[in-house]
Amino acid sequence: MSARDAASPSTTLLSTLFRPSFIASVAADRHRAIVAEIVAATGLPVLSSADKVSAFLDRAYRFMSRRPPEYVVKNEITNRLFLRRHDPTRAAVTSEFRIGASRVDLLVLNGTSCGYEIKTEYDRLDRLAGQIDEYLTALDRVVVVASSSHVDDVRRTVDPRAGIIPRGRRSTIRGDSKNGGPGPAIRAPS
Repeated sequence: MSARDAASPSTTLLSTLFRPSFIASVAADRHRAIVAEIVAATGLPVLSSADKVSAFLDRAYRFMSRRPPEYVVKNEITNRLFLRRHDPTRAAVTSEFRIGASRVDLLVLNGTSCGYEIKTEYDRLDRLAGQIDEYLTALDRVVVVASSSHVDDVRRTVDPRAGIIPRGRRSTIRGDSKNGGPGPAIRAPS
Protein backbone atom coordinates (compact mmCIF):
# COMPACT_ATOMS: atom_id res chain seq x y z
CA MET A 1 0.00 0.00 0.00
CA SER A 2 1.39 3.41 -0.94
CA ALA A 3 1.60 6.43 1.32
CA ARG A 4 -1.23 7.92 -0.73
CA ASP A 5 -3.54 4.98 0.03
CA ALA A 6 -2.69 4.96 3.72
CA ALA A 7 -3.41 8.68 4.01
CA SER A 8 -6.84 8.61 2.44
CA PRO A 9 -8.91 5.42 2.64
CA SER A 10 -12.06 7.14 1.32
CA THR A 11 -10.17 8.44 -1.72
CA THR A 12 -8.76 4.98 -2.34
CA LEU A 13 -12.24 3.49 -2.10
CA LEU A 14 -13.68 6.16 -4.41
CA SER A 15 -11.01 5.48 -7.00
CA THR A 16 -12.46 1.98 -7.45
CA LEU A 17 -15.41 3.65 -9.17
CA PHE A 18 -13.14 4.65 -12.05
CA ARG A 19 -11.60 1.25 -12.69
CA PRO A 20 -12.65 -1.05 -15.54
CA SER A 21 -13.84 -3.66 -13.02
CA PHE A 22 -16.47 -1.25 -11.64
CA ILE A 23 -17.67 -0.33 -15.14
CA ALA A 24 -18.01 -4.06 -15.86
CA SER A 25 -20.04 -4.48 -12.65
CA VAL A 26 -22.39 -1.69 -13.78
CA ALA A 27 -22.87 -3.40 -17.15
CA ALA A 28 -23.70 -6.66 -15.34
CA ASP A 29 -25.92 -4.84 -12.80
CA ARG A 30 -23.66 -5.94 -9.90
CA HIS A 31 -22.58 -2.48 -8.75
CA ARG A 32 -25.05 -1.78 -5.93
CA ALA A 33 -22.99 -3.41 -3.14
CA ILE A 34 -19.89 -1.43 -4.15
CA VAL A 35 -21.90 1.81 -4.25
CA ALA A 36 -23.44 1.05 -0.82
CA GLU A 37 -19.97 0.49 0.68
CA ILE A 38 -18.73 3.78 -0.77
CA VAL A 39 -21.79 5.69 0.45
CA ALA A 40 -21.29 4.29 3.96
CA ALA A 41 -17.57 5.14 4.01
CA THR A 42 -17.72 8.62 2.47
CA GLY A 43 -21.14 10.05 3.28
CA LEU A 44 -21.92 10.66 -0.38
CA PRO A 45 -25.66 10.84 -1.10
CA VAL A 46 -27.26 7.46 -1.68
CA LEU A 47 -27.76 6.33 -5.25
CA SER A 48 -31.53 6.06 -5.64
CA SER A 49 -33.19 3.85 -8.22
CA ALA A 50 -34.01 6.98 -10.24
CA ASP A 51 -30.36 8.14 -10.30
CA LYS A 52 -28.10 7.32 -13.16
CA VAL A 53 -24.75 5.83 -12.27
CA SER A 54 -23.14 8.70 -14.20
CA ALA A 55 -24.62 11.21 -11.72
CA PHE A 56 -23.14 9.24 -8.83
CA LEU A 57 -19.76 9.11 -10.59
CA ASP A 58 -19.89 12.89 -11.08
CA ARG A 59 -20.57 13.39 -7.34
CA ALA A 60 -17.79 10.99 -6.40
CA TYR A 61 -15.31 12.72 -8.70
CA ARG A 62 -16.17 16.15 -7.25
CA PHE A 63 -15.75 14.69 -3.75
CA MET A 64 -12.32 13.28 -4.69
CA SER A 65 -11.32 16.66 -6.13
CA ARG A 66 -11.45 18.26 -2.68
CA ARG A 67 -8.22 16.48 -1.75
CA PRO A 68 -7.19 15.23 -5.16
CA PRO A 69 -5.37 11.97 -5.58
CA GLU A 70 -2.98 11.47 -8.47
CA TYR A 71 -5.85 10.16 -10.63
CA VAL A 72 -7.65 13.53 -10.51
CA VAL A 73 -4.47 15.51 -11.22
CA LYS A 74 -3.71 13.27 -14.22
CA ASN A 75 -7.16 14.05 -15.57
CA GLU A 76 -6.56 17.79 -15.08
CA ILE A 77 -3.29 17.63 -16.97
CA THR A 78 -4.88 15.63 -19.76
CA ASN A 79 -7.94 17.89 -20.05
CA ARG A 80 -6.40 21.29 -19.38
CA LEU A 81 -3.06 20.87 -21.09
CA PHE A 82 -3.08 18.02 -23.55
CA LEU A 83 -6.57 18.24 -25.07
CA ARG A 84 -6.65 22.05 -25.16
CA ARG A 85 -3.17 22.50 -26.63
CA HIS A 86 -2.56 19.52 -28.86
CA ASP A 87 -4.23 17.89 -31.84
CA PRO A 88 -4.95 14.36 -30.56
CA THR A 89 -4.37 13.02 -34.09
CA ARG A 90 -0.78 14.34 -34.00
CA ALA A 91 0.14 13.93 -30.36
CA ALA A 92 -0.09 11.22 -27.73
CA VAL A 93 -0.36 11.05 -23.97
CA THR A 94 0.44 7.96 -21.96
CA SER A 95 0.35 7.16 -18.28
CA GLU A 96 2.97 5.44 -16.10
CA PHE A 97 5.70 5.29 -18.75
CA ARG A 98 8.86 3.55 -17.56
CA ILE A 99 12.16 5.42 -17.82
CA GLY A 100 15.04 3.59 -16.15
CA ALA A 101 13.91 2.36 -12.75
CA SER A 102 11.13 5.00 -12.53
CA ARG A 103 7.76 5.60 -14.12
CA VAL A 104 6.79 9.10 -15.20
CA ASP A 105 3.14 9.74 -14.29
CA LEU A 106 2.18 11.26 -17.66
CA LEU A 107 4.16 11.56 -20.86
CA VAL A 108 3.11 13.86 -23.71
CA LEU A 109 4.66 13.26 -27.14
CA ASN A 110 4.14 15.69 -30.02
CA GLY A 111 7.45 16.03 -31.80
CA THR A 112 8.99 16.69 -28.42
CA SER A 113 8.63 14.87 -25.12
CA CYS A 114 7.37 16.28 -21.84
CA GLY A 115 7.03 14.21 -18.68
CA TYR A 116 4.85 15.15 -15.73
CA GLU A 117 5.63 13.80 -12.27
CA ILE A 118 2.73 14.35 -9.86
CA LYS A 119 3.23 14.76 -6.13
CA THR A 120 -0.01 15.13 -4.20
CA GLU A 121 -0.26 15.93 -0.51
CA TYR A 122 -0.37 12.16 0.11
CA ASP A 123 3.02 11.51 -1.50
CA ARG A 124 6.50 11.35 -0.02
CA LEU A 125 9.37 13.04 -1.86
CA ASP A 126 12.26 10.73 -0.93
CA ARG A 127 12.62 9.31 -4.49
CA LEU A 128 11.76 12.49 -6.41
CA ALA A 129 15.27 13.83 -7.13
CA GLY A 130 16.33 10.47 -8.58
CA GLN A 131 13.17 10.19 -10.64
CA ILE A 132 13.65 13.64 -12.13
CA ASP A 133 17.31 12.92 -12.91
CA GLU A 134 16.29 9.78 -14.80
CA TYR A 135 13.56 11.59 -16.73
CA LEU A 136 15.93 14.39 -17.72
CA THR A 137 18.24 11.86 -19.40
CA ALA A 138 15.45 10.75 -21.75
CA LEU A 139 12.93 13.60 -22.10
CA ASP A 140 13.06 17.09 -23.59
CA ARG A 141 11.13 18.61 -20.68
CA VAL A 142 10.16 17.50 -17.20
CA VAL A 143 7.56 19.18 -15.00
CA VAL A 144 6.72 18.37 -11.38
CA VAL A 145 3.08 19.08 -10.53
CA ALA A 146 3.29 19.44 -6.76
CA SER A 147 0.80 19.98 -3.99
CA SER A 148 1.31 23.41 -2.45
CA SER A 149 2.50 21.64 0.70
CA HIS A 150 5.44 20.17 -1.26
CA VAL A 151 6.51 23.08 -3.48
CA ASP A 152 9.31 24.42 -1.26
CA ASP A 153 10.82 20.95 -0.80
CA VAL A 154 10.53 20.24 -4.54
CA ARG A 155 12.35 23.51 -5.31
CA ARG A 156 15.19 22.52 -3.00
CA THR A 157 15.58 18.95 -4.18
CA VAL A 158 15.05 18.70 -7.93
CA ASP A 159 17.31 19.67 -10.81
CA PRO A 160 16.66 23.32 -11.82
CA ARG A 161 15.99 22.20 -15.41
CA ALA A 162 12.69 20.73 -14.25
CA GLY A 163 9.62 22.96 -14.18
CA ILE A 164 7.35 23.10 -11.16
CA ILE A 165 3.61 23.65 -11.22
CA PRO A 166 2.21 24.31 -7.75
CA ARG A 167 -1.25 22.93 -7.20
CA GLY A 168 -3.44 23.90 -4.28
CA ARG A 169 -6.41 21.85 -3.16
CA ARG A 170 -8.87 23.78 -5.31
CA SER A 171 -6.54 25.15 -7.95
CA THR A 172 -6.46 24.15 -11.54
CA ILE A 173 -3.62 23.79 -13.98
CA ARG A 174 -3.49 26.48 -16.64
CA GLY A 175 -1.24 28.98 -18.39
CA ASP A 176 2.23 28.84 -19.91
CA SER A 177 5.52 28.87 -18.10
CA LYS A 178 8.80 30.49 -18.96
CA ASN A 179 10.78 27.30 -18.43
CA GLY A 180 9.15 25.11 -21.03
CA GLY A 181 6.53 23.42 -18.90
CA PRO A 182 2.84 24.26 -19.09
CA GLY A 183 1.00 25.89 -16.24
CA PRO A 184 2.08 28.59 -13.83
CA ALA A 185 5.40 26.82 -13.44
CA ILE A 186 7.80 28.47 -11.07
CA ARG A 187 11.34 28.08 -9.94
CA ALA A 188 12.24 30.22 -6.99
CA PRO A 189 15.83 31.27 -6.42
CA SER A 190 17.64 29.07 -3.91
